[in-house]
Amino acid sequence: MRAIERRSGRPAERVEQPESAALSAVTDHPAPESSGPLDETLGAGSLCLDFVATMLDADGGPVDLITEPGGLATWFTLADLPQPAGGFTSADLSAARELRAAADALARVALRGEAPSPDDIRCINAAARHPTPVFLLRPSGREKTAVEEYEPSSSLAVIARDLINLLAGPELDRLRECAGCGSLFFDRSPSGRRKWCSMRRCGERVASARYRRRRAAAAATAPLGSADLITGSASPNLAPEPPHQEAHHA
Repeated sequence: MRAIERRSGRPAERVEQPESAALSAVTDHPAPESSGPLDETLGAGSLCLDFVATMLDADGGPVDLITEPGGLATWFTLADLPQPAGGFTSADLSAARELRAAADALARVALRGEAPSPDDIRCINAAARHPTPVFLLRPSGREKTAVEEYEPSSSLAVIARDLINLLAGPELDRLRECAGCGSLFFDRSPSGRRKWCSMRRCGERVASARYRRRRAAAAATAPLGSADLITGSASPNLAPEPPHQEAHHA
C-alpha cells in the first residue's frame, strides 16, 4: 500500500465538509445483501479512510478489493454515497484508484510528520474541485432525488473533500495506524487510546497471539514435570488430586 501524506504548511484550501447524510446514495441504489470483504472496510471512522481500506496489505502482498467498475459501485452503495446514473466506467475506476493511493500516501506521511508529495496534493485538490451532488427531499420527507445528472468525478469529490478536512482539521492527532494490520483509522474513542482498526478483526487476534507466546515461554522455562500443568495437559507421572469436598455436619 502507498502511504498517506501530510501537509507541509497548508496542503490545500479549506473546503466545507460535505454532509454525509445529504450526500447518501439515491434510493434506486439499494445496498447489496452481502459484499464480502468490502463490508469490512466501513469502520475506519472517516469516509476517506474507509475508501483507503479497500486496498489491503495481506501476507502475500497488496490485495485490491475494487478491481472492476462494478466493485466501485458496490462500495459506494455500502458507503451510502451518490453514484452517477450511468454507472462507473474503467476510466472512473482508474481515477478512483489514483485518488485512493494519494489519500493513503498523504495520511501516512501526516502520521510521520513528513512533507507531502506535490503530485499527491495535486491529485486530491483536482478531485475536490469538482462539484458534489446535490439532493432535494421528495414530498414524502423520507426520500431524496438528485437535482440533476452529475459526473462520476462528483462522487469522488466527496471523498477528496473529506480527506482535506481530515488533514487540515483540528483533530489530525486522532489519525492512527492499526497496531495489528497497519491500516489507517480515525480514533473516535473518548480516551483517544484506540490501537486497533477493529477489536474483532485485529485486537483479539493480536491478544490471542500474545497469550500463546506467553504460554509457550512459560512452558519452556518451567521446572521438569510442571510444563504439562502450564499447557493444560495432564502429566502421566502425576496422579490427579481428588476433588476437594467440604465436611458435612449432621
